[in-house]
Amino acid sequence: MGKILSFLKDPRVVGVGETGLDFKAAETEGLRKRQAELFKKFIDVAEESKKPLVIHARGAFKEAIDVLESNGANKVVMHFFSARDQLRRVINNNWYVTVNTTVYGSKKMKKIVRDMPIERILQETDAPWLGLEGRRNEPIAVKGGAEKIAEVKKCSFSEVWDKCGKNAVEFFGLAL
Repeated sequence: MGKILSFLKDPRVVGVGETGLDFKAAETEGLRKRQAELFKKFIDVAEESKKPLVIHARGAFKEAIDVLESNGANKVVMHFFSARDQLRRVINNNWYVTVNTTVYGSKKMKKIVRDMPIERILQETDAPWLGLEGRRNEPIAVKGGAEKIAEVKKCSFSEVWDKCGKNAVEFFGLAL
């Protein structure tokens, strides 16, 4: 972990992640336990380096949130968050979620966007995956994502674009 901590001292490194739990990749209890152990170490590293955590939780949102809460994680963004049943916990913890191109077609994602405060939404593409109509996803897709967020939230594109940009600057401590 010493090498990781020294790497995190570089001012160009603005976060720790993606880290978390992936129950689709780790199907056995032994592998899941090992993932949880490593996840806890990365939470400690983020705390020690005062960097925010970017969480990957495929098939394991509840379990990842359990680990984050029990380990006192504060500055957290849930990457590609799709667990609507866990949204209240994310909101209560003042964490962020990312929204990508799935907001175009997923009713569940639209409900998450509707219910999540705009002050806690970041945009992403998850490129090159999740491209529309089977195409490769590109970073420019965040513009269309902002349009969809605005439609769901019944506000202007510029409000979403500006707020999500400010959210990213604040969350990652970026200099403009």
